[in-house]
Amino acid sequence: MVRPRTDTGAEDSENPMGMDNLLRTVGIETPDWYCKTECCGASSLLNNPEISKIRIRDVLISAQASGADAIAVACPLCHMNLEMTLEDQGKKIPVVYFTQLLGLALGCNVKDVELNKMLVQYDWDSKLI
Repeated sequence: MVRPRTDTGAEDSENPMGMDNLLRTVGIETPDWYCKTECCGASSLLNNPEISKIRIRDVLISAQASGADAIAVACPLCHMNLEMTLEDQGKKIPVVYFTQLLGLALGCNVKDVELNKMLVQYDWDSKLI
């Protein structure tokens, strides 16, 4: 979702708000938190897995400390890395694609957007929208 401003005229790559703006438009609160725009370190998994583990841990700790109910992502590698590491880190926060949240907000049910297949189960019907 973020591209160099010099090439595209896109939003600020240091503080991208595109996903936040989409989610807020449909009524989903998006708290600011320390690691909100940090990379999970997937590119380091093969050559330096320890760096990746630290980055993933930091994102999970930061999200939970912010009081977030879920972590919304656009990147499949972030989704996989964060969700697969939750148990190791002792965290219970769902990791979902932002498009799944948009689907819920626009009237799809949990099964339509496959939130019932997440590793961390969450009561989406009563909490989110």
